[in-house]
Amino acid sequence: MWLDELSELVDALAKRINEHHATLSRSEAATRYGLIDPLLRALGWDLSDPSQVRPEYRTESEDPRRKKRADYAMLHQNEPYLIVEAKKLDEQLSDDAQDQLGTYLLRTSAQYGVVTNGRRWVGYSLDGKGDKKTFEFNVTRSPVSVLELLWLWRGNMMGATVRPKSHPRSDASPVSDRSSAPSAPAPSQGGTPLPDVEYSGGMPPKRLLFPDGTTKDVSKSWAAIQVAIAEWLFDGGRVKGLPLKNSRGTHLANSKATTAKGKDFRSGRRIRDSFWIDMNFGPASHLRKAKELLLACDVPPETVTLELS
Repeated sequence: MWLDELSELVDALAKRINEHHATLSRSEAATRYGLIDPLLRALGWDLSDPSQVRPEYRTESEDPRRKKRADYAMLHQNEPYLIVEAKKLDEQLSDDAQDQLGTYLLRTSAQYGVVTNGRRWVGYSLDGKGDKKTFEFNVTRSPVSVLELLWLWRGNMMGATVRPKSHPRSDASPVSDRSSAPSAPAPSQGGTPLPDVEYSGGMPPKRLLFPDGTTKDVSKSWAAIQVAIAEWLFDGGRVKGLPLKNSRGTHLANSKATTAKGKDFRSGRRIRDSFWIDMNFGPASHLRKAKELLLACDVPPETVTLELS
């Protein structure tokens, strides 16, 4: 998923809202078909795959006469993980709509929910005390930052982190993705987005391309990928705190070659003064840990590409 393609889609949806507002604002079905479904597909959700998405998902209540259906249930391991509640264009996302979404979350195993009218998208997460607003995106707001949509990207929710990360907008200094936000290099450069790379003994790595234009030679070994990404993260000030861990709690990096509890890294390597990574063994492990380092520093792995020899 290239960020510039996502930006182009958002522009097209904004134009559709302006041109067909009367039709879309009269029909939830038209809003879903014309505005909501295209954006969900662009964010990696295959709406035709029952293993990923279940439309009109039935939720249970204590009163069997009060069964309700969620508009979309996004699945993880065949259980609802994200609920999306749709409204017609510009219908108010009122307290009632939010309460309806919250009811669906409580009646299912879903941890995250979104309510949208095609223009506004508002996301919530369950934090043990109820639902908490963690995400908001407006298709027609200008300037618009599609980086915020990475909260809803399936690769973020279902990838190594599983938990989605928020990318809040700063109203004081809004971001225009077309001019300054990081994006993946163009396919013509020959790179493959890192999440799509699989280790192959017959295809050694060649070069990493980073979203800020930096390139690093990694032709020596697959281990060089993990080292190069650690260097780029640290040198660019993207490491905000140590230790770094993956979603399973495994330590990836620290100020010394030990975990927070003092256990030695399996194969520690110093990248810079007071910055060590655990190298582990095997090319596939190096590739996996490289992605986990990016995720731990809130850098989407798909914005880094790898050229193969």
